[in-house]
Amino acid sequence: MTDVFTSLGNSSFADIRKKNLCYVDKTAFIARLLQVSETDFSSSGQPPAVTLLTRPRRFGKTLLMSTLAEFFDIAKNSVPLFEGLEITRYTSLCRAWMNQYPVLFITLKDLSQNDFQSNLQVLLSKGIIPLVKRLYPIIEGGQFVFDREYYDALLRLEVNPDPGRLNSLLQNVLSRLIGTLYEHYGKQVIVLIDEYDVPLSAAQRGGFYAQMLPFMRSFLSCLKDNPELNFAVLTGCLRLSKESLFTGLNNFNCNTVYDAGFADCCGFTLAEVRSLVSLYGLEGSEETLIAWYDGYIFGRKTHIFSPWDVLSYLNEARVNRELRPRAYWANTASTDEIRAFLSKYRLELQASIEQLFAGTAVFALYDEKITYNTLFDGLNNFWMLLYYTGYVTLDNTVSTPAGQVALRFPNEEIREIFSGIINEVNADVFSHRNLTALYADFFRGESSGIGEKLTELLFDTISYYDYRESFYHAFVVGLFAAGQGMQVRSNPEAGLGRPDIVVVNHALRQVIIIECKKAVSDSELQSQARLALEQIELRRYAKLPWNHLRVTRVGLAFHGKHCAALSS
Repeated sequence: MTDVFTSLGNSSFADIRKKNLCYVDKTAFIARLLQVSETDFSSSGQPPAVTLLTRPRRFGKTLLMSTLAEFFDIAKNSVPLFEGLEITRYTSLCRAWMNQYPVLFITLKDLSQNDFQSNLQVLLSKGIIPLVKRLYPIIEGGQFVFDREYYDALLRLEVNPDPGRLNSLLQNVLSRLIGTLYEHYGKQVIVLIDEYDVPLSAAQRGGFYAQMLPFMRSFLSCLKDNPELNFAVLTGCLRLSKESLFTGLNNFNCNTVYDAGFADCCGFTLAEVRSLVSLYGLEGSEETLIAWYDGYIFGRKTHIFSPWDVLSYLNEARVNRELRPRAYWANTASTDEIRAFLSKYRLELQASIEQLFAGTAVFALYDEKITYNTLFDGLNNFWMLLYYTGYVTLDNTVSTPAGQVALRFPNEEIREIFSGIINEVNADVFSHRNLTALYADFFRGESSGIGEKLTELLFDTISYYDYRESFYHAFVVGLFAAGQGMQVRSNPEAGLGRPDIVVVNHALRQVIIIECKKAVSDSELQSQARLALEQIELRRYAKLPWNHLRVTRVGLAFHGKHCAALSS
C-alpha cells in the first residue's frame, strides 16, 4: 500500500518510487520538454538546447530534475520506476530516450555561503567530488590518463584547498565532465543543473558579485555550441539573462511562472489536491487548503497549490483533524532581499504594501529579466522579485495597461508570512529611533502623549491594519523590543486571563500592562480604549506575579493609523 505519510521533503524520484511513497505524477513534463504533443504517441521528439524553468522555492523543482535524471540516464535501468506513470504512454519516446544518454545532474542549492571561496569549496565537496567518484571506473581507463590527472587534482583540493587553483579548475569542470562521459559512451550528454541562480543571489547579499559572475559565466559556457551536449535543463527562481550567462546561445527556451508551456509541471493542480485529500482520507479539508495554499496563477490562468504546504498540512491533519492551517512555507529560504527593499524604499512602498493587505491589486511593469547586481535600482524590481519568488501572483480578474501586470497576495499563508516580514522591518525602524519620550509616557501613564506618539509612528511605518488586529499587537511589541533594559511578554498568564502585552523594567521596579482593541471608526477610539482599560481591571491582570512592582495600566485602541490611549 502507498505510504502517503513519509514522502514530504524527499526529492529523490527513485527513492519515492522504490519505497512506494506518495508520488503525484508529473512525468508528462518529459514529453513536453521533448516537444512531443500530448496526443502524439509515435514521436520521439527533441528539446531545445537549453531549457530554463523558474519557479518559487519548495514547488518541486528538485524532484522534477531527479525524475528527468532517472528517465534519461544510460547508467540506470529505470523501467520499473516509471511503470504505470503517464510518460509510459509515449512508447516511441520511451524507446528513443529512456536510459539512452549519459546524464550529469548537479545542484547548486548549497552555494549560499557568505564569501566566494567558501562557495567554491562547497561546489567542489558537495557537487563535483561525488560526480568524480562515481565516474572513477570510467576515468581509470587508459584512454583517460590526462583526465585522471585533472580529477586527481580536484580530489586533492578537497583535502588541501588552494584558492587560485580551485577557481581555475572549477571554471571548466562541467565541460570536462561532459567530455569524459561523451568519450566513454559515444553519445551526447544531458546536463541537469538545479537552482542555478543561488550562487549569484548569495554573491549579491555577500558583496562578492564581481567574483561570482565571471566564474558562473565560465562554468556554464559549455552549454553554448557544444557538440558533446545533447541538451540542458536548468531550474531556479529568477531568469537572469541580463547577466550574459547565456550570451549568444541559440535555441534557448525559458519558462517562467508567466509562461503557459509548463504551467502545471511544478506544484499541484486542484484535481491533484483532491486526489491527495481522498488518499489521506481527509475529505472536507479542500476549502482550508484552497484558502491557505492555493491562489498561485502560473501561465496566466492555471491555479496551482504550494506542494510543500499541502503535504505538510495533510500529514499533520491526518493525526489531528482539528488542525489549524499555518505557514509551513515560512523560513524555508532567506528573505534578505525583500527586507532590504522594504528598508530602502519603505516610504515609497508604504501605500502599495498596505493596498495589498487591503485586498487590492498592485500594478507593475512586467519584466522577466532581473539582474542581481542592479536588483535594488528601482521599485519595479521589488514587485518582479516578489512575483517570481512566490510572494505575489497575477490577479487575472483585473484589466491592466499594456506591458503591466496586476499583482496580489496568492493566499492566507503569504499574508501571514509577509506580515511577519513587515514586523521585522518595523522593528528595525524602531531600533533606530529615539523612543525615550514614548517609554516615559507609558511608565508615567500620560495618555495623550502615548496616543499622539503612537499615531505619529503608525503614519511612518508600513501597516496591514485592514488585514488583522494582530498587527497592532505586533506593532506595540516591536516598539518595546527595541528598547534597552525592558522585558516584553506577549499574552502571558496573569490574573484571570492573558493580557495582550506586559513590559517589565526591573531597574525602575515598574511594569506596564497593555490591552489593545481595534475600533471600527475614529469616533469609537475613546470608548474602545476605555473597554481595554476596564478589561485589565475586571480580569485582574495587574495582580500576581507583578504585585511587588509599581503597575501602570494602559488601554489602547486603534483604527487605521490613529491611536487613542487611556491609563491608570
